[in-house]
Amino acid sequence: MATFPLVSLPAGLKLPGVYTQVNLNGAGLTASPNNKILMWHYVGASAPADLFTARQVISQAQVDALCKSWSPLAHMFAAAVSQLPQGIGAEFWIVPLPEPSSGSLRSAKIKILGKASSGTVSTGTAAVAADTLTFSYRGRSVKVGVSVGDTWAQIAAKLNTAINAVASFPVTSSVATDTVTVVERVKGAFDPGSISVDFENQEASLCAASPGTLTFTSAATASGTCSLKLGVGLVSYSITNADTAIASAAGLSAAIRADSYQCDSAVPGTPDGSITLYYRNGRPYRPVSASLSGVTGQTITVACDTPGTGTPTIAAALTRLSSDETAFKAWAVSFDDTTNLSAVVSHVEANEAAGTYEKGQMVVLAQCNSATDAGTVNLPDATSPKMTASSRYVVLHQAGSPQASWELAARVATEVAATSFPAQNFNGVKLRTNEVTPLGVPHKADRSTRTECNTLISTFKLAPLVVDSSGSNAVLRSNSTYAAQGAADEMAEKWSWRISADYIRQSIRVFLASRFGDKSLKRYGTARTSRVVTLEGVRSALVEVLKKIDDEDVYDDIESLKAAVLAGVKVGPNRIDLAAPLRTVNDIDQIAVTLVQQ
Repeated sequence: MATFPLVSLPAGLKLPGVYTQVNLNGAGLTASPNNKILMWHYVGASAPADLFTARQVISQAQVDALCKSWSPLAHMFAAAVSQLPQGIGAEFWIVPLPEPSSGSLRSAKIKILGKASSGTVSTGTAAVAADTLTFSYRGRSVKVGVSVGDTWAQIAAKLNTAINAVASFPVTSSVATDTVTVVERVKGAFDPGSISVDFENQEASLCAASPGTLTFTSAATASGTCSLKLGVGLVSYSITNADTAIASAAGLSAAIRADSYQCDSAVPGTPDGSITLYYRNGRPYRPVSASLSGVTGQTITVACDTPGTGTPTIAAALTRLSSDETAFKAWAVSFDDTTNLSAVVSHVEANEAAGTYEKGQMVVLAQCNSATDAGTVNLPDATSPKMTASSRYVVLHQAGSPQASWELAARVATEVAATSFPAQNFNGVKLRTNEVTPLGVPHKADRSTRTECNTLISTFKLAPLVVDSSGSNAVLRSNSTYAAQGAADEMAEKWSWRISADYIRQSIRVFLASRFGDKSLKRYGTARTSRVVTLEGVRSALVEVLKKIDDEDVYDDIESLKAAVLAGVKVGPNRIDLAAPLRTVNDIDQIAVTLVQQ
């Protein structure tokens, strides 16, 4: 006789219901589609939205009014809606979060100056030809006209006015002489996305902009390495014992200009150990940092953007969700700190256990750092519980995206929520947008290589986003964070398996509850009225619902497995235990063809 695997229910659970679980260690009514997406992000100060409380929203105007039009949550909603034609196909919910009270605002600088020449800072003071300056912050743009003879301070003043004139812009700005400083409107360490500064007629106008400077001081007293992160690009420069600050600055500046990094660089005509960095036309700019390894006596200081600090408090929101039966097929979260992610994982897993609401939820987040940094952070393995133990989590990765990571996560989570076929293969799914919501692609020099993408998938359980042959952002492999133990559970790495398994569980619950919820069990005799049912009747009903799911092409051939469907009374007189094989249809990831010469 086949071994009878039992569902493990919490001790003392007496609540009536149909409970299911999936065991990955084994050799007339189905569920209605769940298309709900739940988005988490900050709202503006004094926004009227109820904090920490999930609520449904139906339009951009409504979200703008609830959260402030410039808030990250309003922009996250805009990204999510833009994934669907006319924004139709998913049910959108939000969890408004207040900015962290002890956090700080992210800021960045745009200093207007002359275009460098051959690695030397310009001494120019004004535009020598007409031009148009476009400033973009995570794809949202303003344009200002530049006239012949406009000084750097005049151009900066125009830019400052243009930024502050857009009510929904994600930053405010101030100007001091030739330098505009933009500041996020809410505190926090969330990904701000990229900045771009473009001059359409730069070669003629000789206008440029700088995000800041690097400055070396003193001479080195020991050899070592300077590591400069320019967004996702890494410049590694060797410093030799006794190198002066001027020599180190000249060498590092030359190393920057020798490759296609996000910034250009120059040193003053009279060298002083400083390097001026420049925004490059057509290049998304992300934060800069630098460090010295092995070098003593000499220092390097970065004077560019200042990152925001602070993480959200989500405990109250999770508590409210715990007592809410509403299930969200996909969550999109904006935070990536391990404390909050660990709380989310604990919450989601607790609500999937047999005997709970068994909600069937997935959580999507994204990273836009370099492939190397993503591997170092290794988020799926850093949470407690580990995300690698479950297929309910998706950590997307796209190095150097112009968009904020959470805008990418919102689009993918929306696609998952809106897709009605549970066994959908999401490989190659495109990220889309509409005419008003920005969605850019990383510069070619910033994109992860095929080798890096494979490592992110196989080693770190991330889901890379790539730029496909049509120039669109797309899912390379719909990879969850689950770390398979071998071929037997490898299918559980894919989103489609997770969604299919949840759909099968929910369909079984709905079908059996609707048929037997008010029945009694006649364990030994023959049922003679409709008020009772036998074990065989319940077993046959389970086969019946699996056949319905098989007919939908989600289950794979119940006919060949129905003899393995078991029913019995194993735990108590008021509980029927059932067991059945789980065999879903699986994604096609690879097709290998050998051609043999004849």
